[in-house]
Amino acid sequence: MSVERFDLPASDAPFKFGTPVSELYRDPAGYDPSPELRAAIRVALLLGMPLLLTGEPGCGKTSVGHWLAWKLQLGDALVHNVKSASTGRELLYDFDELGRFRDIHGGTKRENSYYVRLNALGLAILFSAKGTTPLGYESFKYENLAGPAQGGADADRFARRHVVLIDELDKAPRDTPNDLLLELEQMRFRIGELDTWVEGAPEHRPIVVITSNSEKSLPEPFLRRCVFHHIKSPDDARRREIVARRRHPFVRREAAFEEAMRLFERLHSSLGRPPGTAELLAWLTALEDEAKRAELRQPANTPVTSLKGLFEPSLGTLAKTKEDLDRAREVVGMESLG
Repeated sequence: MSVERFDLPASDAPFKFGTPVSELYRDPAGYDPSPELRAAIRVALLLGMPLLLTGEPGCGKTSVGHWLAWKLQLGDALVHNVKSASTGRELLYDFDELGRFRDIHGGTKRENSYYVRLNALGLAILFSAKGTTPLGYESFKYENLAGPAQGGADADRFARRHVVLIDELDKAPRDTPNDLLLELEQMRFRIGELDTWVEGAPEHRPIVVITSNSEKSLPEPFLRRCVFHHIKSPDDARRREIVARRRHPFVRREAAFEEAMRLFERLHSSLGRPPGTAELLAWLTALEDEAKRAELRQPANTPVTSLKGLFEPSLGTLAKTKEDLDRAREVVGMESLG
């Protein structure tokens, strides 16, 4: 079915696609680390050690790497999203063995360097030096950049420090964390398929931010080499600061916003899986849309000043299991907002 033929009841406002919430609030300038987190960042920078962050989902762990790159004016953070089968080598580079096999059997001959793609940590080590690797800068593909440098367009990335964000490291096999430390300490790694080394500059050692959801324990040798910080769930006052800093439009609906924040506080303490800050922002975005739709149905576009009748369509942004959804509806009923 095409989008143009998507039918809705006549009483509804026109259907529209929204911007993903992850993009709406991606601007690192809107992120506001707590004093405790700022202190942990200072210690990690002072000691030149990776910063390991834990905390409930949606608390802003991933935002720390992007904020730090912005705050220190180091360009975009180089990001690696860890998967369940990620190895230490894959934090540095990938080699497309399947593509190479396909090309060989198809009669296409290419240099092995064509099949190498540098990933976040490998890029940071490469960029720390002056771009004098044996194969040259333009020989590689890049996961984290728009594409290979053309005419030196990315030359300013060399001979300087970068921020590397390794997201959800606890997903990887247990030995993976230990594998990345040696290359980071030595600032060099070998690409076996090319029989060559990529040499970095220790004076431009990358700033490494690692997140973990604590789904499984990380190895002791790795933990000893990190500065650890747990991001606590914010209280009501802190949540209000975060929402205000993100300049969320629902804040302007003063009475409805106060009602929403009180209800969120109750839901956070009532649900089996407490919603995080990212889910709060998503919920307020959904409420803003519902409020606008309600105003279109009212005489003279009367402004919405209460959550009453707005909450049900957005429950799924906060409650993520059937049990929590039922509990959320109970809370809404107690608050007479259904």
